[in-house]
Amino acid sequence: MSTCPYSVGARVLWGGRLWTVDSRHTMPSGDVLLSLRAADGSILEGVDCADVLPPADDDVARFLASKGLGSLGSVVRAPVSAERTGLLSLMRSTTAVDLDAIVDGKVTDDDVGRLKQFEVDHQDQILATTARPNEPPDPTKFATARFDAQQALAEQRLRDQNEDPVIRRFLYWYSGGITVATFLYIFMITFTEVPKDNKSFADTILGFLLGVTLSAIIQYFFGSSQGSSDKSTQISELTRSIQSMAKKG
Repeated sequence: MSTCPYSVGARVLWGGRLWTVDSRHTMPSGDVLLSLRAADGSILEGVDCADVLPPADDDVARFLASKGLGSLGSVVRAPVSAERTGLLSLMRSTTAVDLDAIVDGKVTDDDVGRLKQFEVDHQDQILATTARPNEPPDPTKFATARFDAQQALAEQRLRDQNEDPVIRRFLYWYSGGITVATFLYIFMITFTEVPKDNKSFADTILGFLLGVTLSAIIQYFFGSSQGSSDKSTQISELTRSIQSMAKKG
């Protein structure tokens, strides 16, 4: 039997939107289904209580993502489960950072550093907690993701300790330049006329910038994990959609 902490009138997060619990229904199995009311008055029936989150969890996930801790943010957004609860409890005991501290804005740079180390050290558990139900965890992917994250973190520390300011900052200059150039290119081919003979070249360059260069920058700064791989897949799908639209146009 599952327990549901949300009473009628409580504010909850589901599907990226805020809802108000309109009513509760306990099933013979013990599961609790909720009826949710949106701000416009529309009603959503039959939502499993385990699938909704308190609004504060979304704020925590956004904060973690802004600090390059997207994997931990995915754990916070994951449905309530014993694995999620255990992992968040381990995070608190290991890093001395509580979710309440994040909500209250009482997180220091040292706290963020400990959270990043925790994310690296517990990639296996994080990926297992956020794995899709129809996609069983792959131990090989876990080991690869963990090794990549540890290697990237070690290399970054060495660069940050180098006395040469060019070596310390080159990666950020290069990544920033590529990012700016990518968005300038998107702006140009969107709002200016591309010669008919050059459309195929424009599509190819756009696909390369979005699917390779920008994707690599995102993976490096926000973690080389299975979650990053999923982001790459989404970017590739978006690129194909944009190219298809451009060809139709």
